[in-house]
Amino acid sequence: EKLFEAYTEYAVTLTDHVLANTPLDSVGLGGSSTSMSVINPDLHRAHGLAFGKAICKIAHKHGKPVQYHMCGKSRAALPITAAMDVDGFDALESPPTGDVNLAEVKKTFGKKVSLSGNVNSIHVMLNGKPKDVERDIIRCMESAKRGGGYILGVGDQAPYNTPEENLRAFVEYGKKHGRYT
Repeated sequence: EKLFEAYTEYAVTLTDHVLANTPLDSVGLGGSSTSMSVINPDLHRAHGLAFGKAICKIAHKHGKPVQYHMCGKSRAALPITAAMDVDGFDALESPPTGDVNLAEVKKTFGKKVSLSGNVNSIHVMLNGKPKDVERDIIRCMESAKRGGGYILGVGDQAPYNTPEENLRAFVEYGKKHGRYT
């Protein structure tokens, strides 16, 4: 615990300095180590909550939003992450590689936290066809665009070998179906 406290103090001091002295416009937190595919909610609460709250507090002091990135299965961690006072959830991966039902998460958190992602990284982007990319984009937009606060994106990342036709389809269909009206 003393190590976590010391690291949190260091990270807050560094974040404060960076935000006061650079033109950064936001703060990113999280990463693969916070995925519920790797740890459990109790560990996330015990070792991430106070840290996240401290970073959010300093970022908000500087008027900067905080986006929290989680890979894989993250649904169980979202209430804990929201309690940090983050402004956005990033890389919300859909089943089966993740466990985030975008419509449910939008209903639960969408008035307080922006949402990003949910087009499936593996089954759609890597192994699907352009028609699958379009279908998943439509699903995401229908699930989360109402009321704003949704950023169309891939659940975690487009894998290295993602077919170029799927990357192009993502851009094309994102422009076609991803507009707010």
